[in-house]
Amino acid sequence: FAHSKKSRELVFALIPSYNVNEITLKQKKTDCLYSALQKGESIPIEIFPEINEIFLALQVENSPLNENMFRDLFLFLDISLNLQSFLKKDQFLALHQESNLLYVNPSGQKRIKNIFDDSWQVSRNASPELNRIYKSIQHAESSIDKKMNNLFIKAKKNDWLHGENIQLMDERKVLPMKANHKRKIAGITFGQSSTGQVAYIEPIEVVELRNELIELESAKTTEIFRILLALTDTFRADLDSILQGYETLVNIDILVSMASFANKFECTLPTFCQKDDDLLIRDGMNPSLLIQKKDIVPLNI
Repeated sequence: FAHSKKSRELVFALIPSYNVNEITLKQKKTDCLYSALQKGESIPIEIFPEINEIFLALQVENSPLNENMFRDLFLFLDISLNLQSFLKKDQFLALHQESNLLYVNPSGQKRIKNIFDDSWQVSRNASPELNRIYKSIQHAESSIDKKMNNLFIKAKKNDWLHGENIQLMDERKVLPMKANHKRKIAGITFGQSSTGQVAYIEPIEVVELRNELIELESAKTTEIFRILLALTDTFRADLDSILQGYETLVNIDILVSMASFANKFECTLPTFCQKDDDLLIRDGMNPSLLIQKKDIVPLNI
């Protein structure tokens, strides 16, 4: 029933306690969740990711989180916010301390949402400068296509071409020119066919546009880095709170897992009494046999 790798690891590491106060407190926290499940309420927790990489990146100055890290951070923030809101109800008074330790940052969530698109890529509207660069890239690409098409039509009309299409070589658009006509269009030769009859030419006018496009792509990368770094820095100061919030989410998840187990197998909240040595078990069932769906003879002591 656990919702993360870390939660599962800690569930496997659980050991019995002989401290009655510790036991009673944990049972009390679990029981309020169990009661909610019995009433048909849905606890707003779902599969959440490991965020160790995020912790490490936040500790390194001038190191931005990448797109995948921000996706995981947003999911962590979203679950924490929904869970905190849910646990603020009076029926979860035993969990109010945990609820307050969850890391919530609605303004940070909003900033992440404004910067990324639905596929978790930095949106072109993440900054005015990035939008300007994207428009310039589109203009450069359009100019390259227009120039190539004009030269292609000219070459085809004069029977300089070997083939019917503009070709792509090393991500550059080239004209497949007949070898004996390759100098009819000024440009850079990017290779030739195995027979030597075809030369692949990138026109000089296109070379200049291509260089401009390369500079724009570099500017785009730089601007995206700046945007991601600025966004990362808004969370960097909260590193300790994020760490505490994540550990709290894991601990709540373990309690939810216990409550979910109790709900599925109709478990009963035990009552502990220190005033004598009496032990009373009514219709007890071995949980190991229960989860294996074995036939069980209830135990009464």
